[in-house]
Amino acid sequence: MDKYPAPALEKGLYLLEILNNQGEKKLEEITSISGLPKASVNRYLKTLMMVGYIGRNPESKKFYSLCRIERNRSSIESLRIHLPAIMKELVEATGFTAEWYEYQDESAVITIREEPQNVAVKVMASKGFRRTLNQELDAVAQIFIKFYGTPQPQPNYYIRKWDEIINLSSEQVNEKLDAIHENYLVVDKNFNHNGVRRCAIAVFDSQHNLIGVMALAGHYHPSSNRVQQKGIELLKEYSDKLNQFFK
Repeated sequence: MDKYPAPALEKGLYLLEILNNQGEKKLEEITSISGLPKASVNRYLKTLMMVGYIGRNPESKKFYSLCRIERNRSSIESLRIHLPAIMKELVEATGFTAEWYEYQDESAVITIREEPQNVAVKVMASKGFRRTLNQELDAVAQIFIKFYGTPQPQPNYYIRKWDEIINLSSEQVNEKLDAIHENYLVVDKNFNHNGVRRCAIAVFDSQHNLIGVMALAGHYHPSSNRVQQKGIELLKEYSDKLNQFFK
C-alpha cells in the first residue's frame, strides 16, 4: 500500500470501505480483514471518528460508517474486497484453510488467505506463495492449466501421495484435464508430503475469463473425507456467490 504518496490516507479510506461494504465490525475483525497492524488500525479508526466519518457503538464496541464514499471500480476490485469475509465463512464451516489464487507470470499465486484458529497443524503455504504450473499437478494447478493450456513441450508432471512422487504420462495428464467439467471443480484424492490435500474451484467473469481459483486446504484427519465433501459442496455454493459480482 505504500506506493501511494499519502499511504496513511489510503489506508484510512480502505478501512472506511470495509465498514461501508461489510457493516459494523469490532477492532479485531477490521484488523483481520484489512491485514494491517492492530495498532495502526486503531489509530486510523480514531482519526476517522474524530473527523466524523465513523462512529462506535459503546455497548457492542463495533465501529460503523457514518458516510459512504463511492468510487468507480471494476467488478474484480469489488470481489477482492468481499473475498476475506467469504473465505472466513468457509474456514469456520470446514476448519480448512481457504486460499485465493491468481494467475501471475505462468504461476498460481496466493493473494488472499484465511486459516482456522487454534489448530495444532497449519497449512504451510502462506500469502505470496507461488505454485508453478509445470511440476505438481494438484487441484489448483489443474484448473489454471485447463484454462490457460499446457506448456509446450509438455512438462514432466507428477502428483504426490504422501512422500511418494508419481510421475504422469502425457495420456494421464490429458485424462485429468479432460475430466474437469464446466464448473471447473477439482479435488485432490491423495495427501501430499505435508499431509495436505485441496479441493478447488474456478471463478469466472461474465465473459468467462478466469479471475482466480478458490481452494480449501486440509490436513489429514480421520474425518477428512467427510469434511472435504462438505468443503466441495460449499465451494459450489460460494462460487455462485462470487460469480454474482460479474452479472
